[in-house]
Amino acid sequence: MGKTRDVTERAASSVPTLAPALDDSARVDPDRALKLSIFTKLAMWIAAIALIPLFFTAYRSLIRSEEALRGEARARLTAIAQGKVDRIETYANEQRRIVSILTQSLDVLTAFQAFPVGDPMAMAGASGAVPERARDPETGVLVAAGGAYDGSSGDVVEDITAPLRRYVERKEYSNLFLVSVDGEVLMSVDPHPCSGTNLTVGRCRDHPMAEVYKRAKTLLETEISRFTTVSTDDEPAAFVAAPTLQQGAMRGVVVLQLSPSPIYDIINDYAGLEDSGEIIAADLSAGHAVFVSPTRHDPDAAFTRSVVLGGDVMVPLQKAARGIQGYGHMRDYRGVDTVAVARYLPSMRWGLVVKQDESEALALIHQERTIVLIASAVTALLVLLVTFIVARSISRPISHLTNVVQELAKGDLKQKIVPTTRDELAVLGHWFNNMTEQLHKSYSTIEETVRQRTLELEQANHELRVARDAAESANRAKSAFLANMSHELRTPLNAVLGYTDLLLEDAHEDGDVDRASDLARIHQAGNHLLDLISDVLDLSKIEAGREDIFVEEADVSDLVNSVVTTVRPRIDNNGNRLQVAFGEELGVATIDVRKTRQILLNLVDNAAKFTHKGLVSIQAERVVRDGESMLSFAVSDTGIGIPANKFSQLFHTFEQLDSTTTRHYGGTGLGLALSQKLALIMGGKIRVASELGKGSTFTLELPAVMAATEDGVPRPRTEREDYDQISAGYRENVQIVIIDDGSDSRALLRRALEGAGYAVACASNGEEGLKLVRTCRPEVVLLDVRMPGVDGWATLASLKSDESLADIPVVIVSIVDDKKRGFVLGASEYLLKPFERSRLLSAVRPYVGTHDEGRPILVVEDDEATRSATCRMLRSEGWKVREAEDGNDALAQVAAEEPALILLDLMMPDLDGFGFLERLRATSKYAHLPVIVLTAKDLTQSDMTRLHEGLAKSYQKGSINRERLVNEVRLCIAKRKYQDSKKDRATTFH
Repeated sequence: MGKTRDVTERAASSVPTLAPALDDSARVDPDRALKLSIFTKLAMWIAAIALIPLFFTAYRSLIRSEEALRGEARARLTAIAQGKVDRIETYANEQRRIVSILTQSLDVLTAFQAFPVGDPMAMAGASGAVPERARDPETGVLVAAGGAYDGSSGDVVEDITAPLRRYVERKEYSNLFLVSVDGEVLMSVDPHPCSGTNLTVGRCRDHPMAEVYKRAKTLLETEISRFTTVSTDDEPAAFVAAPTLQQGAMRGVVVLQLSPSPIYDIINDYAGLEDSGEIIAADLSAGHAVFVSPTRHDPDAAFTRSVVLGGDVMVPLQKAARGIQGYGHMRDYRGVDTVAVARYLPSMRWGLVVKQDESEALALIHQERTIVLIASAVTALLVLLVTFIVARSISRPISHLTNVVQELAKGDLKQKIVPTTRDELAVLGHWFNNMTEQLHKSYSTIEETVRQRTLELEQANHELRVARDAAESANRAKSAFLANMSHELRTPLNAVLGYTDLLLEDAHEDGDVDRASDLARIHQAGNHLLDLISDVLDLSKIEAGREDIFVEEADVSDLVNSVVTTVRPRIDNNGNRLQVAFGEELGVATIDVRKTRQILLNLVDNAAKFTHKGLVSIQAERVVRDGESMLSFAVSDTGIGIPANKFSQLFHTFEQLDSTTTRHYGGTGLGLALSQKLALIMGGKIRVASELGKGSTFTLELPAVMAATEDGVPRPRTEREDYDQISAGYRENVQIVIIDDGSDSRALLRRALEGAGYAVACASNGEEGLKLVRTCRPEVVLLDVRMPGVDGWATLASLKSDESLADIPVVIVSIVDDKKRGFVLGASEYLLKPFERSRLLSAVRPYVGTHDEGRPILVVEDDEATRSATCRMLRSEGWKVREAEDGNDALAQVAAEEPALILLDLMMPDLDGFGFLERLRATSKYAHLPVIVLTAKDLTQSDMTRLHEGLAKSYQKGSINRERLVNEVRLCIAKRKYQDSKKDRATTFH
């Protein structure tokens, strides 16, 4: 206000004459005006208005043309790639079908029956072809008197192989093998280096045929191997195998050797790829993507050319070999820029790329670009010419009028403007002349008016300063009152609720229904009183301007689900149905989670309270208001509704719509008032729509990105972040490993287990899961069955076949109902999706420990009733507990025996909680001892800063229930266990 008075005084003293005042405020520097004349401005604006759309249109035309050509190239390459994939997949599936049919053919069954003991020498010996049998101890090859047995000698063998040889020749296969259950290669249609060997112990135990035989035998399914080159074979080959079952018993395995020629014929068909198009197939091997087929520009590329994974050459091919599909630019092995489509071949486990040189695929783009540029240049020249003519015709009369006005501004108010045109400029001159006459008349009263206004401003400034001082004094007194009331009311009430919980638990265990009912009413009334106290204190803080915003990133759907879980009993008690809907792209928001959750709880609880046997619905979505992203939460019900003339009372404190509503439904009238005030300080608001007897809709809108009220004030780390740090940063401490390819399923399992205090790590496929289990050595594994690549059955078989992992319990969680197979393969438990959280925890609890069996938990609390209730609750969960009644006693207890965790009150006699924390952290031995603060004190920002510096996590008494406190204790103890196990590496966790 003082600044306003000084400015007014200076204005009054600076008007001795009118002409100088006008000269100071309105004079225009002619030199500066000439630098940016009206002609220049008009020319610039007209040119900009004409040329910008022109160039924009030309640019958009060029871009759209280029996009269309690129789209056409992409569609063409995609169609070719998909056609190749479909043909190759059809070929692979046909080979599986053929070998599956062949296993049950009469020729194969007859062949297997000719080897009754699974030994090729048994039959050969019977016919006299091989009089003796023996096995080379190094190679495992069956030998006779004349040397190695190749499966082709003897009349009986020829009788068996003849029909199979004709079948192979007719189908154009490279070879056919019969393998016994024990791995003996009983026979082959044509001689082969692996004939007569054992595929499990012989020289061919690492051969691709041995791999596919083992998988077919183990999984009882038709399996196909990768195409590869082996030193024992003349050309690249793949093997497809299927088990032969007769009367429920396995007789052996039939293996067909496939030639790559049919697939090469498909790949090397370049129809539609013009002159430069090319198709490349690649397989993963030892950190490389190896070409498995000849290419157009390199006919010898198969199994001789490769690219390093992670390099910048042929990146789409690298991704395709790892199962990632897509389209884009690619620099190929020749160093040429190409456009490429990448696809994955599941049956072959190959990556496939269909590519064409970019210069050929996009040749028409360069022609289109030249045409557009020439047309744009010619049009721009025409626009500039027209701009010059129009600007010249407009600027001439205005420049003349400007010269006359400059003469008037020098102080001669008697100067008149004589218009030289008969248009709007003449009207302007007339009104300008009238303005100078009015200035003459008003000048005489200016000085007196300024003096009068100055006196009024000084008086108003004085009154405002007095009112400000009084308000600040009242706020300080109110803040002190709130701090004391918070502690004095919440502390005894917390003890009442704690003992009520314990007594209620005892009553349930004793089967005393009447006592349990009475205790439940006491607990309900206590919670109601605690909510009322919290609401009153929150309202007081808001009115005193002490309510701060603490922002953090949160998943909005998780926030709504937590609200639903909390109010579910109220909804069920009134016989209501609940409906929850989420909009698209709801995602993560940066908001004050506690305040938002408090408002939603209030709105949903009101909807459930005023609705009986009806519908309560929650609709959460993102909307845009005035260009800002907002979160919208609409809570609707089919309850009693609200009269339109009562809307104005809804958000007033301590007001109900009428006395009958209060008597029937209860309430204090604080909830909606507090919710609206919280919404306003977060930059949002609550809107209401209702009709009497038909229900109501309350809509909360909040900014999706909020700003904290004070920079640098730390927020408490969320429980989610704590668990993420344990499972991501310290995998050696993982208790449970989840192997599931579904991201939603992994998230659901992880949330349920981490909410119960377990440290969890996840893998999205079987191969990754096996590596993670070997690294973490968890206490239990949760395994899905249906996964791409290595599925759940194969993963379970690998776990149980590894002696170092076989003792780890495996719980199968799947939609596949095949418990018999799961238990046969070694599963400990089998859960079907969807599952209940309690069933999941019951399944893993026998295998995972959570308590610290060594150090106790130290409870520091001066109120004896609260301390006793807390200790009793912790002991009932299985922990050892020690007590301290103030800070000094607690320091002595810590020195006598270091605890695993400290539960700390802040307001205590002698040495309070803040002092205790400072002295505890001053000792290096206890610098990172975990501390959870449970206090009834209404914490200020400075209090939170001190707690953060003391590495303590804080909760208000009454705001954290028993289950959450138990989970928090489990989490802190798990962190402490890890810290103790890593002392030698000087790693700290806080």
